[in-house]
Amino acid sequence: MAAKSLIKFTYPLVSHPRIPALYHRQVGLALDVVTPDEEQFLLNLSRRKLRRQPFHPAHFDRVIAGYRESQCSHWRVGVDPVAAERDESKARTIFQRMYAALEQHASTRPVKWLPEHVLELDAASGAIGPHVDHVLASGPIVSALVLGGGDAVPVEFAHVDKPDEWNASVLVPPRSLYFQCDDLRYDFTHAVPKPPGRARISIMFRDTFDRSLVPERAMERHQRLQSQGMQQRQF
Repeated sequence: MAAKSLIKFTYPLVSHPRIPALYHRQVGLALDVVTPDEEQFLLNLSRRKLRRQPFHPAHFDRVIAGYRESQCSHWRVGVDPVAAERDESKARTIFQRMYAALEQHASTRPVKWLPEHVLELDAASGAIGPHVDHVLASGPIVSALVLGGGDAVPVEFAHVDKPDEWNASVLVPPRSLYFQCDDLRYDFTHAVPKPPGRARISIMFRDTFDRSLVPERAMERHQRLQSQGMQQRQF
């Protein structure tokens, strides 16, 4: 059994009374979950992982622009083997803190995690439009450790059927961990309209797909999009 996490989350949607109480604890935000030195270490490591990846002007789903990304089964890259193993061990120690916190606050069941996914938005045009992560690509937890970028970044949530009524913007500063989970992960879009001139790297944590945890309404939306020839964001 994992040790109790020392990371404490707040629940920003509680202050949005128009959003039904069902969703209030399904967005969590924890500040300063890594030190400035750990942040710089992860930024350097992420850039080494991404260095051969070009920035893309747009994704095929037209949701994200000015980005590059990589799935990370390991973090041994760009240095001699001894240093690579040291980097891997240090990164894993940091990530285990994140996983322990998420398992404590975002789930009531055992969690199996996918490999980490690192995403960089460029300083000139990087932004993420409103979307729901692909229903079949991962499970009910979507989380991000936000690195760099200076000021806090707004993450905007809006219900897929009532976007003008049930919506909220959550400010996420650098070195913060936020998550969305369960019904909200499937029922709300999220977007990051990052202002130009602020590069940002996020390390994403997602659990594995489990059909029994997907609401039927989410599967029906997914099938409807497919029948209309529309693509969902894969990550």
